[in-house]
Amino acid sequence: MEPASSAIPASLETFEGQMRQVWAEAAGVDFRPRGVNRVADAFAQAGDRLVGGTADPLSVAQAGLLRQFGPIDLPWVTEPDISVIFHARDGIASTVGVIRSLARGTRLEVVMLDDSQDPRTALLRGIAPNLVIFNAPGGSEDEAALRATTLARGRAFAMLDDTVKRPSATALAALSSRTGAVVIGPAIMERAARTGMSGLLGAEHIRAEGRLGLLIHVGAKEFAQFGGSALNDVALLDFCLRARAAGVPVPFHDEPAGGPTWTR
Repeated sequence: MEPASSAIPASLETFEGQMRQVWAEAAGVDFRPRGVNRVADAFAQAGDRLVGGTADPLSVAQAGLLRQFGPIDLPWVTEPDISVIFHARDGIASTVGVIRSLARGTRLEVVMLDDSQDPRTALLRGIAPNLVIFNAPGGSEDEAALRATTLARGRAFAMLDDTVKRPSATALAALSSRTGAVVIGPAIMERAARTGMSGLLGAEHIRAEGRLGLLIHVGAKEFAQFGGSALNDVALLDFCLRARAAGVPVPFHDEPAGGPTWTR
């Protein structure tokens, strides 16, 4: 039998190639490799420029991100009120913008689901040390998001869609007072309206001060109690109807207009 260690997936080789390119670009190195020596030269050149003469690729890449974006002050909270979960689907600059906006909030944990095609997103703890990065290679987005809710430390979690590039920390803070309620965003409300079920929710409207891109805000205990099984608008509407039938308030986070919402 062939040893398992010799069976290297092509995807891993591709990723390694991407990371080598990123490491060089992060340091501004002209990287057109013509063999192993060229790769080694690129690492050495980058190391001399950014990390005091060492050629450690990880340090080079993180130093490049720090130089490009600067540090993000994301405090560590021992017992966060909310764990904010978002997908990193866009480029590195957009993802950094989301994290920096969320960092203005208080008593929260920021959890990033790394769905980006840019491998540098995996290194963002270098500029935001308390960022939680979760990745589930080979799994679906729903599976990854659901798994992230089980690892989140907050008493509640807020799942964001990918429609708002600078989520409002003020709007996020307003959710902290909604203990015991399931707060829904535009995607779930639109799904309810299209299926004729919005009347069953009887949703109170919360007038938000800014755009957050909220999909749902729910206590971890309530999510388990009412059978939360997925984090897309279809499954979450079913979840909300079960919670509402049990007497749980389901207010609607009415955000200022500003683009399409995330639906499937």
